[in-house]
Amino acid sequence: MRRFRIALTGTLGVLGSRLARHLDADERCGRVVLLDLAPPPLALRKARYYRIDLTEPIASARIAEALDRERVDAVVHLAFLQHPTRNPAYAHELESLGTMYLLHALVALGRGGASPHLVLGSSTLVYGARPEHPVSLSDEAPLVTACDYSLVSGKIDAERQAVRYHEAAGGAVTILRMAPILSPRARTLAGRYLTLPAVPTILGFDPMIQTLALTDAVEALEIAVHRALRIGGKGPLRTFNVGGIGTVPLHTAIRLCRRRPLPLLRFAAVRLFDALFPLDMAIAPSAHLDYLQFPCVVDGARAHVELGFAPRYSTRDTLVEYGQSALRDAA
Repeated sequence: MRRFRIALTGTLGVLGSRLARHLDADERCGRVVLLDLAPPPLALRKARYYRIDLTEPIASARIAEALDRERVDAVVHLAFLQHPTRNPAYAHELESLGTMYLLHALVALGRGGASPHLVLGSSTLVYGARPEHPVSLSDEAPLVTACDYSLVSGKIDAERQAVRYHEAAGGAVTILRMAPILSPRARTLAGRYLTLPAVPTILGFDPMIQTLALTDAVEALEIAVHRALRIGGKGPLRTFNVGGIGTVPLHTAIRLCRRRPLPLLRFAAVRLFDALFPLDMAIAPSAHLDYLQFPCVVDGARAHVELGFAPRYSTRDTLVEYGQSALRDAA
């Protein structure tokens, strides 16, 4: 029986590197095709590396050539930022243009025969944080319509491009919208925020928050890959929310991570974040303050029913483990 072949973008990131190692250990997998600027630091016995810069227009041709040569069954697109950058132009080039070049490659492959199934790793941040949000957002909830936050806007644009690709070419697409990932082994915005000595909050607000353990995120991606293999390159577009079990109030999350909150008036926080972020003295621009003031929590029922994914860790468990890890590191 032919073993499946999977291509990955974002292989140097926290999700891509972990998923590559898991697939490399999977006996059903015959090849892991790595599409990135540099090979992984750890050798993978099934890996074949292709140097691809997703910010370059020639990326489309190089991706198509690599996928065709390796006869790839599915592509997992994980070349997305896990924390804000002070260079929004780069974020746009990587996430928006990089996705465009990848989709151009899939369209080209489809014209010549079969194209691989696309699995796209997005974020629950694309829903935005709003006071009118329900207790939990379904997979059908609308995305932010206007967004000047580069960490979010690039992912929204990538999703919309994937929708247009599906509608125009009939390509099968699976989108996973993952809650903020929190792990001692991952450099993410949530992790950086919850390790600040004094954690900024918005005075008078204590929204419910949701996190996702790194191991659960990787498991969800693996399950999505195997679903993609069953469906093939032509088929439906389906979106799944992926989050940890339960929620906790933001101030409780801060205490679980052994930190103390620093309540700020919203107008003061806006000025502070916007002044300090360009100087590398704040973790995010003021656009992120909505997520500290209003809820952005998702319902993962569809992922449970259709994917068979059930998170192993609750939001509280993930926060407690993270807090204990930070305490050990400080000792």
